[in-house]
Amino acid sequence: MFRYVAIVFFAFIVCVNAANIRAEENSSPEFFSVLQDVPLMDGMEELTEHALSFDKPEGRISESIALMHMVTKEQVLDFYKEALPQFGWGLVSQGQFFRKGELLEIFFENDNGDNLVKITIKPSL
Repeated sequence: MFRYVAIVFFAFIVCVNAANIRAEENSSPEFFSVLQDVPLMDGMEELTEHALSFDKPEGRISESIALMHMVTKEQVLDFYKEALPQFGWGLVSQGQFFRKGELLEIFFENDNGDNLVKITIKPSL
C-alpha cells in the first residue's frame, strides 16, 4: 500500500512541475506601466509611483524607473539591445534607441544603495 501511495504522490509531483514549466514558458512578458511596448526585464521591479507620461504637440514624453534586483548594468543593456528591435526600436548607441521620431534612452542611477534603471522616451529633435 505504501509503495502505491508513493508512486501516486511521485506522479502527482511530476505533473504539477510539468504544468508549472509550461505556464512559465507560455507566460507573456511584463511591460512598464507607461511604456506599454517596453518589456520589464526579469530581475527588475518597476517603481510605478515614479512613472510619468504626457503628450505634447511634438510627441510624448514618458519615463519609468525600476529597481534592479540581482541584475547588472551590462545584463540590462544586453537585454534591451536584444528585446527593443522586436518592437521597432533601432539601436543608435549603447542605451539609446530610435523609432518613428522618438528617442528611447536608458540611464542608471544609485539612490541610497538601490541600483535603478530609468527609461525615457521623448521626441527626437
